[in-house]
Amino acid sequence: MKRINYFGLLSLVVLNMQLQAQEFKQLIKGRVVTTGSSDPLVNATITQQHGTIKTFTDRNGKFAISLSESDTLVISHVGYHEKRIAFSSIQTLSNVEIKLQQVEKELSEVVLNTGFQYIPKERATGSFDHIGNKTLNLQVGTSILDRLNSVTSSILFDNTKIRSENKKLNFNIRGLSTINGSQDPLIVLDNFPYEGDLNNINPNDIESVTVLKDAAAASIWGTKAGNGVIVITTKKGRFNQSLKIELHTNTILSEKPDLFYLPQINSGDYIDVEQLLYRDGAFNSLINNSGRTAISPALEIFEATKDGSLSTADSAAMINVLKEIDVRDQYNRYIYRKAITQTHSLNLRGGSEKMTYFLSGGYDKNISSLDEKWERLTVRGENRFRPIKKMELTLGLLYTTVRSKSGKPGYANDGFSIGTRSVPYIKFVDESGNPLPVTIDYRPGYTDTAAAGKLLNWNYYPLEEYKHNKTQQSLHSILATVGIQYQIVKTLNLDVRYQLETQGAQTKNWANAQSYYSRNLINLFSQLDPVTGMIKYIIPPGDILSRATVNTQAKNVRGQLNFNQSWN
Repeated sequence: MKRINYFGLLSLVVLNMQLQAQEFKQLIKGRVVTTGSSDPLVNATITQQHGTIKTFTDRNGKFAISLSESDTLVISHVGYHEKRIAFSSIQTLSNVEIKLQQVEKELSEVVLNTGFQYIPKERATGSFDHIGNKTLNLQVGTSILDRLNSVTSSILFDNTKIRSENKKLNFNIRGLSTINGSQDPLIVLDNFPYEGDLNNINPNDIESVTVLKDAAAASIWGTKAGNGVIVITTKKGRFNQSLKIELHTNTILSEKPDLFYLPQINSGDYIDVEQLLYRDGAFNSLINNSGRTAISPALEIFEATKDGSLSTADSAAMINVLKEIDVRDQYNRYIYRKAITQTHSLNLRGGSEKMTYFLSGGYDKNISSLDEKWERLTVRGENRFRPIKKMELTLGLLYTTVRSKSGKPGYANDGFSIGTRSVPYIKFVDESGNPLPVTIDYRPGYTDTAAAGKLLNWNYYPLEEYKHNKTQQSLHSILATVGIQYQIVKTLNLDVRYQLETQGAQTKNWANAQSYYSRNLINLFSQLDPVTGMIKYIIPPGDILSRATVNTQAKNVRGQLNFNQSWN
């Protein structure tokens, strides 16, 4: 009986299969380049779809790999779309050119922009935060600062309206670094310091923001970076990109501010404190002031009771009425309203092998809770051209126009005060909703009798003043950039950029003849003729127009040599 050696037979079968596989595999040589520029793609991965053989492209983008006739070639690289090529579709085995198209993704997934160069995160020194487009769109608003609020650490926002020459922005990075110097961070827009108003930039045109927080930023931008740096990168078109259209439209409704959120002393206790201080003589210098400075209604009642012109019973009744008044109720009912913000933006971008384009337009409108009106129109365009293989030209233009109008006086910052104090029991509207006068600068006993009572009405009406005293602002800004890049040799390129920024802002305040501002100013300089009894107006009665114009121009030019070489 014969014995069959199954192990030997199985080995022969496997050997035969390997020989057959080797017979059908052929050596393929080629080169991997980027779409558009045809630059070699280094370290691209070349694999078989149904095999284990893997190789990488060299510094010239070249590779060689064996592939069977039934298999598929897989080419991949970080930041580029993967490509698969079947053996049957390969025309030549010795000179295959494969083009990979770059993936359009956020810079935070690849590199950081310092304003001078793009570097990988792992190579960046110092403390920084990178906010990509997806994170920026988590919040809505008309300013990029609205998008940055609460999305990154170490940035502190101050929402008060207090501004100074040293502090023009409402935020700082890691606290204050100086007292008398500038407290604002440096703003860098597309690789150049930005001198204009951040509100001129449409946040829907911004691709990403990098926040440089510590001294490492000063090594790049110098002493201006002492308060930190905000690097803003705008959206751009890409070479060999099909047309991409983005439309953003938002409507934001905001409730009235809660004036009762922070507890404060009520009117009854406030008047009791005033009465205690009055008895101790704390207000004597104010009451006897030769300038007739205004005092609160409660102090007027105390004075009238003291000199006997008002009975004790009437005084107590009037004080009890004042104790029931809370000025915040009137602000809520007659001053504040719901705010509405509308933002609309449309942009188009794309590119061919020789040119990229980006065009956007935006319109934003805001009506605040104090009826302040603000609107902005922005138009931006940018093109990049490649007239020859080694040269790239960049042209960019941003035009912004902003208009705003003042509104009603607010409770916290713009509210009126009597003399030197804010008083919580002021009533400026009667039960029928009609405006009531309020004394703010001078005592009624003086304004009612000055110049024999022949002067203009000297009363201040909080509910009416904003209608007669209006401030309008208009701003026009143009930001133009031009740049040229030239590849001198493979590892060295020249980058020259120029930026021109012009901005003109006009402020106009129109106080008509019925405004308190005009009446007060006219009365202060008016003279009574003791002989004729006629009033001589040194300042003629009428409207008062005030204008202010501020023009800003900034020019920047930069030449830069970039060397890029990898070893091993």
